[in-house]
Amino acid sequence: MTRLLTGLEEVKKYLNIGGETHDEVLQILVESLSSAVEVYLGRFVIERIIETEFHFFDRPSKTMQTNFYPLKEVFEITLNSEKINLSMFNVDRTNGIIRKIEGSFLGTVCINYKTGIADTIQNVPKDIKLALWHWIKHIYLKNEGNIKAETLGDYSVSYGEYNDSMPEITLDLLENYRKLGL
Repeated sequence: MTRLLTGLEEVKKYLNIGGETHDEVLQILVESLSSAVEVYLGRFVIERIIETEFHFFDRPSKTMQTNFYPLKEVFEITLNSEKINLSMFNVDRTNGIIRKIEGSFLGTVCINYKTGIADTIQNVPKDIKLALWHWIKHIYLKNEGNIKAETLGDYSVSYGEYNDSMPEITLDLLENYRKLGL
């Protein structure tokens, strides 16, 4: 299920679009690009609960890192199907790193946790929203028909070539949120 990172009305306000004529297209862009932003970042922007994330350790390790971070809350950790008291761990919520205070991880670890950058669409960081708006604008306002130039009498317009990749400003705005290693 796609969790929207911005609302249709916010996008319309940013693009200075009134009425409802383009709502369907804009809504598709909001949904598709909200999902694409999360894929690019390698993490969830709006909070989600990860019910079962498995890690296997074939040699002892004091630390593990969750697949998604930041961690909002850790609900349960099991080691080889045995529930472990959460007070036995130090948790670096920002980076999703869990350190066992005594002993080590060995075997199968299952973790249940809540992750996400924001708890609601209203609390999505403004730079993520702005990045999404720029990307929507980039696609929405692209030159239909791939016309390179038009001339009418003495008046002439040349269009830049359309590039369907993520705009540079979008990349720059999202970079601070991107999961390390991507």
